[in-house]
Amino acid sequence: MIGKKNIINLIKINNRTTILELSVKCNVTRLTIIRDLKKLRKLKIIKRIGSDKTGYWKISKA
Repeated sequence: MIGKKNIINLIKINNRTTILELSVKCNVTRLTIIRDLKKLRKLKIIKRIGSDKTGYWKISKA
């Protein structure tokens, strides 16, 4: 994982951030972000509210 705190901090700044934006800011591929987000979801740290296009991220616990 590239750094769950890094992803969480970026989501705290902008909860409507996209996978592409996260990948650019973290300097990794989209697939790496997708994999890390999946891990964070599995750990119930973050949750996606709404659709992929118009939804937002909610941080459950940090």
